[in-house]
Amino acid sequence: EAAGWKTYTSSSLGITFKYPNNWYEIRRQPEEINLVTTNPNLVANLESLSIKRYENPAKLGSKDWWRNFRGENAKYLD
Repeated sequence: EAAGWKTYTSSSLGITFKYPNNWYEIRRQPEEINLVTTNPNLVANLESLSIKRYENPAKLGSKDWWRNFRGENAKYLD
């Protein structure tokens, strides 16, 4: 049990997880959450965790989906 941690639940992402109570949650889109370790109102954030849902209409396995995703988004990943 993560005592004192916050719980994040998203029905659109289909997930629930706990995160430290001193992290801050920033919502950018309904299918994405960003957690940062410093107050976003006070300082620039150096550490963050981002979770986003991507569609998989071809129902590819994880390795094939990742290869396809990297191929389509290679210019953004480097």
